[in-house]
Amino acid sequence: MDWGKQNRMARILRPENGRGVWLAVDHGYFLGPTRKLEEPRKTIEPLLPYCEALFVTRGVLRTSVDPNTSTPIVLRVSGGSSVVGKDLADEGVTTSIREAIRLNATAVGLSIFVGSEYESQTLKNLANLVNEAEEFGLPVLAVTAVGKELEKRDARFLSLSCRIAAELGATVVKTYHCEGFEKVVAGCPVPIVIAGGPKMETELQVFEITYNAVQNGASGVDMGRNIWQNDSPLGMIKGIRAIVHENATTKQALEIYNSVKSGKLLPTGSETLWDLIQKQLKGFGFQLRQTKYGPISVFYDDKRILRIWLRKRFVSVKTDVPVKTGWTAIQDEKEMTKILDPVLKRLAKS
Repeated sequence: MDWGKQNRMARILRPENGRGVWLAVDHGYFLGPTRKLEEPRKTIEPLLPYCEALFVTRGVLRTSVDPNTSTPIVLRVSGGSSVVGKDLADEGVTTSIREAIRLNATAVGLSIFVGSEYESQTLKNLANLVNEAEEFGLPVLAVTAVGKELEKRDARFLSLSCRIAAELGATVVKTYHCEGFEKVVAGCPVPIVIAGGPKMETELQVFEITYNAVQNGASGVDMGRNIWQNDSPLGMIKGIRAIVHENATTKQALEIYNSVKSGKLLPTGSETLWDLIQKQLKGFGFQLRQTKYGPISVFYDDKRILRIWLRKRFVSVKTDVPVKTGWTAIQDEKEMTKILDPVLKRLAKS
């Protein structure tokens, strides 16, 4: 793999663990203005800092994503059918590699429909896209789509689809979790990220699928509806991140979700989330209340460096705040804000 392609892959799958949390918002290309994605910018903006990549069409990218973002773009380049049409599998390549480069995409992606009437067409789409993308060192994501036939999502079918995608040159494959998923991973020589599919009934189901997939060898997720159609999209993506990057359990992820949704720093009387923070310090973030200093997120690592997200930028400071001992007793935002107030005032003046 050339340096440029390796570098692009390192942006969307963390080099230290080979994993990534991607946010899929490409659904409008066949579903139109689906629920909670009617105004894409409002859905995307709060979640961008929490994903390694955004899977999006060029239209929504141009109209609804801040060009100042540092979040890498995986550009959907296929389409041509809709949910009300005859067959969702009847897709072609709709966006050129030249256009992807113009938009500074880190990778490109399209769907394949193995076993459908349009199997050959969509597999040739993938092969031709790989030929063009390789010339410029662009990774290619192959999505093993099933259209409306959700019952196809078993290990035998998904193993077949993923292996064919890899054989044709896909750099990453997006597929569904299933019983026997470890066999799907074993038979696919490139990284796999899992889709969420239609919105599940409970948050715990999403966390369980994420946890099981990662434990069985998945390199992360590329989820959409199960994040942004939830009542607390931020809670969902933070819970998923904890599983993917911090090896959190489903119980711990659910507690993160409930904490974010309720607006509380910690669930009163519970130390489960606090234990997670102490054990998985790096990369874990939690929201504080809105203050006169602006939206604030705090990150703490094992070198006692406090990283504060303030006014759309990160500020790193060493502080006298007794992080190791003082924070263990904190149970609410008011007390946390009191401890951080001197630091915030200094930062506000900087």
